Amino acid sequence: MRINFWNRLGSLKNQLLAVLSFAILIASGQAYSQDKWSAEPITLPNAPDAGFYKDDYYIGNLDARVVIIEYASLTCPHCANFHVNFLPSLKKDFVDTGKVLFVFRDFPLDEYAFQATMIAQCAPRDSYFAILDQLFTNQQTWVRAENISDALDGFAKNIGIDSEKLTSCYADEKIIDRTVYLYTEAYNKYGVRGTPSLVINGQLKSGFRTYEELQGFLNTLLK
Repeated sequence: MRINFWNRLGSLKNQLLAVLSFAILIASGQAYSQDKWSAEPITLPNAPDAGFYKDDYYIGNLDARVVIIEYASLTCPHCANFHVNFLPSLKKDFVDTGKVLFVFRDFPLDEYAFQATMIAQCAPRDSYFAILDQLFTNQQTWVRAENISDALDGFAKNIGIDSEKLTSCYADEKIIDRTVYLYTEAYNKYGVRGTPSLVINGQLKSGFRTYEELQGFLNTLLK
Protein backbone atom coordinates (compact mmCIF):
# COMPACT_ATOMS: atom_id res chain seq x y z
CA MET A 1 0.00 0.00 0.00
CA ARG A 2 2.95 2.34 0.50
CA ILE A 3 3.37 3.03 -3.21
CA ASN A 4 -0.29 3.89 -3.75
CA PHE A 5 0.52 7.61 -3.92
CA TRP A 6 3.17 7.08 -6.59
CA ASN A 7 0.91 4.77 -8.58
CA ARG A 8 -1.59 7.62 -8.56
CA LEU A 9 0.97 9.83 -10.22
CA GLY A 10 2.46 7.30 -12.59
CA SER A 11 5.85 5.58 -12.68
CA LEU A 12 8.19 8.21 -11.30
CA LYS A 13 11.97 8.15 -11.40
CA ASN A 14 12.60 11.71 -10.31
CA GLN A 15 10.90 15.00 -9.58
CA LEU A 16 10.70 16.07 -13.22
CA LEU A 17 8.74 12.95 -14.11
CA ALA A 18 6.53 13.62 -11.09
CA VAL A 19 5.70 17.09 -12.37
CA LEU A 20 5.01 15.80 -15.87
CA SER A 21 2.79 13.08 -14.47
CA PHE A 22 0.85 15.65 -12.48
CA ALA A 23 0.31 17.70 -15.62
CA ILE A 24 -1.07 14.67 -17.44
CA LEU A 25 -3.33 13.72 -14.53
CA ILE A 26 -4.63 17.25 -14.15
CA ALA A 27 -5.41 17.45 -17.85
CA SER A 28 -7.40 14.23 -17.66
CA GLY A 29 -9.24 15.33 -14.53
CA GLN A 30 -7.85 12.44 -12.49
CA ALA A 31 -5.30 14.12 -10.23
CA TYR A 32 -7.21 13.45 -7.03
CA SER A 33 -10.47 12.08 -5.74
CA GLN A 34 -12.62 14.56 -3.87
CA ASP A 35 -14.78 11.64 -2.73
CA LYS A 36 -12.03 11.04 -0.17
CA TRP A 37 -10.81 14.54 0.66
CA SER A 38 -12.07 17.95 -0.29
CA ALA A 39 -10.38 21.26 0.33
CA GLU A 40 -12.17 23.51 2.83
CA PRO A 41 -10.65 27.00 2.52
CA ILE A 42 -10.86 29.46 5.40
CA THR A 43 -10.39 33.20 4.90
CA LEU A 44 -8.22 34.48 7.71
CA PRO A 45 -9.21 37.92 9.05
CA ASN A 46 -5.86 39.67 8.61
CA ALA A 47 -4.36 37.59 5.79
CA PRO A 48 -7.20 36.93 3.32
CA ASP A 49 -4.88 35.84 0.49
CA ALA A 50 -2.98 33.27 2.53
CA GLY A 51 -4.67 30.20 1.02
CA PHE A 52 -5.35 28.55 4.38
CA TYR A 53 -7.35 25.30 4.72
CA LYS A 54 -9.42 24.05 7.62
CA ASP A 55 -7.26 20.97 8.21
CA ASP A 56 -3.88 22.63 7.71
CA TYR A 57 -1.16 21.77 10.21
CA TYR A 58 -0.11 25.05 11.78
CA ILE A 59 1.39 26.79 14.77
CA GLY A 60 0.65 30.35 15.77
CA ASN A 61 -2.12 32.90 15.77
CA LEU A 62 -4.95 32.65 13.23
CA ASP A 63 -5.29 36.44 13.49
CA ALA A 64 -1.68 37.02 12.41
CA ARG A 65 -1.03 39.48 9.60
CA VAL A 66 1.54 37.21 7.96
CA VAL A 67 1.03 33.56 7.04
CA ILE A 68 3.99 31.44 5.98
CA ILE A 69 3.26 28.14 4.24
CA GLU A 70 6.32 25.93 4.02
CA TYR A 71 6.31 23.22 1.35
CA ALA A 72 8.87 20.59 2.30
CA SER A 73 9.94 17.02 1.68
CA LEU A 74 10.89 14.97 4.73
CA THR A 75 13.88 13.48 2.90
CA CYS A 76 15.19 16.88 1.78
CA PRO A 77 18.40 17.91 3.65
CA HIS A 78 17.76 21.61 2.97
CA CYS A 79 14.34 21.22 4.61
CA ALA A 80 15.98 19.60 7.62
CA ASN A 81 18.38 22.55 7.78
CA PHE A 82 15.45 24.98 7.75
CA HIS A 83 13.69 23.16 10.58
CA VAL A 84 16.81 22.77 12.70
CA ASN A 85 18.45 26.16 12.10
CA PHE A 86 15.70 28.59 10.96
CA LEU A 87 12.42 27.50 12.51
CA PRO A 88 13.36 27.82 16.22
CA SER A 89 14.28 31.50 15.72
CA LEU A 90 11.25 32.10 13.48
CA LYS A 91 9.02 30.59 16.14
CA LYS A 92 10.58 32.63 18.95
CA ASP A 93 10.62 35.98 17.14
CA PHE A 94 7.41 35.84 15.11
CA VAL A 95 5.16 32.85 15.80
CA ASP A 96 5.16 32.91 19.59
CA THR A 97 4.64 36.68 19.53
CA GLY A 98 1.48 36.34 17.42
CA LYS A 99 2.90 38.08 14.36
CA VAL A 100 3.15 35.06 12.05
CA LEU A 101 1.08 31.94 11.45
CA PHE A 102 3.29 29.05 10.28
CA VAL A 103 1.78 26.27 8.14
CA PHE A 104 3.53 23.07 7.08
CA ARG A 105 2.54 21.22 3.89
CA ASP A 106 4.18 18.18 2.39
CA PHE A 107 5.75 18.28 -1.05
CA PRO A 108 7.27 14.77 -1.09
CA LEU A 109 10.14 14.25 -3.50
CA ASP A 110 10.20 10.47 -3.20
CA GLU A 111 8.24 7.52 -1.82
CA TYR A 112 10.10 7.58 1.50
CA ALA A 113 9.18 11.20 2.13
CA PHE A 114 5.58 10.26 1.47
CA GLN A 115 5.78 7.23 3.77
CA ALA A 116 7.14 9.49 6.51
CA THR A 117 4.35 12.03 6.12
CA MET A 118 1.71 9.30 6.24
CA ILE A 119 3.16 8.26 9.60
CA ALA A 120 3.16 11.86 10.86
CA GLN A 121 -0.43 12.41 9.77
CA CYS A 122 -1.62 9.15 11.34
CA ALA A 123 -0.30 10.13 14.76
CA PRO A 124 -2.42 12.31 17.10
CA ARG A 125 -2.77 15.77 15.59
CA ASP A 126 -1.28 17.53 18.59
CA SER A 127 1.90 15.48 18.12
CA TYR A 128 2.38 16.43 14.48
CA PHE A 129 5.05 19.13 14.81
CA ALA A 130 6.95 17.16 17.45
CA ILE A 131 7.07 14.21 15.04
CA LEU A 132 8.25 16.46 12.21
CA ASP A 133 11.00 17.69 14.49
CA GLN A 134 12.12 14.12 15.21
CA LEU A 135 12.06 13.18 11.53
CA PHE A 136 14.08 16.22 10.47
CA THR A 137 16.51 16.13 13.40
CA ASN A 138 17.29 12.46 12.80
CA GLN A 139 16.93 12.58 9.03
CA GLN A 140 20.47 11.51 8.19
CA THR A 141 20.04 8.40 10.33
CA TRP A 142 16.89 7.00 8.76
CA VAL A 143 17.53 8.11 5.16
CA ARG A 144 20.87 6.27 5.28
CA ALA A 145 19.41 3.08 6.71
CA GLU A 146 19.95 -0.11 4.74
CA ASN A 147 16.17 -0.39 4.37
CA ILE A 148 14.54 3.04 4.68
CA SER A 149 10.97 1.71 4.74
CA ASP A 150 11.80 -0.64 7.61
CA ALA A 151 13.52 2.21 9.45
CA LEU A 152 10.36 4.32 9.12
CA ASP A 153 8.21 1.40 10.29
CA GLY A 154 10.45 1.22 13.35
CA PHE A 155 10.10 4.95 13.91
CA ALA A 156 6.31 4.61 13.77
CA LYS A 157 6.43 1.84 16.38
CA ASN A 158 8.62 3.99 18.64
CA ILE A 159 6.09 6.82 18.62
CA GLY A 160 3.23 4.50 19.49
CA ILE A 161 1.75 3.48 16.14
CA ASP A 162 1.25 -0.29 16.25
CA SER A 163 1.37 -2.60 13.22
CA GLU A 164 -2.40 -2.70 12.74
CA LYS A 165 -2.76 1.07 12.79
CA LEU A 166 0.27 1.48 10.53
CA THR A 167 -1.23 -0.85 7.93
CA SER A 168 -4.43 1.19 8.03
CA CYS A 169 -2.40 4.39 7.80
CA TYR A 170 -0.60 3.31 4.61
CA ALA A 171 -3.98 2.55 3.01
CA ASP A 172 -5.59 5.85 4.03
CA GLU A 173 -6.98 7.36 0.83
CA LYS A 174 -7.74 10.66 2.55
CA ILE A 175 -4.05 11.28 3.26
CA ILE A 176 -3.11 10.24 -0.27
CA ASP A 177 -5.74 12.44 -1.91
CA ARG A 178 -4.91 15.38 0.33
CA THR A 179 -1.22 15.16 -0.50
CA VAL A 180 -1.89 14.91 -4.24
CA TYR A 181 -4.22 17.91 -4.10
CA LEU A 182 -1.84 20.12 -2.11
CA TYR A 183 1.17 19.09 -4.19
CA THR A 184 -0.74 19.90 -7.38
CA GLU A 185 -1.89 23.25 -6.00
CA ALA A 186 1.64 24.12 -4.89
CA TYR A 187 2.98 23.47 -8.37
CA ASN A 188 0.20 25.17 -10.37
CA LYS A 189 -0.95 28.01 -8.11
CA TYR A 190 2.27 29.04 -6.38
CA GLY A 191 4.96 27.80 -8.75
CA VAL A 192 6.69 25.53 -6.23
CA ARG A 193 9.45 23.58 -7.96
CA GLY A 194 11.64 22.43 -5.08
CA THR A 195 11.94 22.28 -1.33
CA PRO A 196 11.88 24.01 1.00
CA SER A 197 9.65 26.65 -0.58
CA LEU A 198 7.97 29.42 1.38
CA VAL A 199 4.67 30.94 0.32
CA ILE A 200 4.15 34.13 2.30
CA ASN A 201 0.68 35.71 2.23
CA GLY A 202 -0.09 33.84 -0.96
CA GLN A 203 3.15 34.64 -2.82
CA LEU A 204 6.13 32.35 -3.40
CA LYS A 205 9.24 33.88 -1.86
CA SER A 206 12.72 32.44 -2.22
CA GLY A 207 16.38 33.29 -1.80
CA PHE A 208 16.55 33.49 1.99
CA ARG A 209 20.09 32.23 2.53
CA THR A 210 20.13 33.13 6.21
CA TYR A 211 17.57 33.55 8.96
CA GLU A 212 18.48 37.24 9.14
CA GLU A 213 17.37 37.72 5.54
CA LEU A 214 14.01 36.10 6.28
CA GLN A 215 13.73 38.13 9.48
CA GLY A 216 14.33 41.37 7.61
CA PHE A 217 11.73 40.53 5.00
CA LEU A 218 9.11 39.71 7.63
CA ASN A 219 9.85 42.89 9.58
CA THR A 220 9.24 44.87 6.39
CA LEU A 221 5.85 43.18 5.93
CA LEU A 222 4.90 43.86 9.53
CA LYS A 223 5.67 47.60 9.53
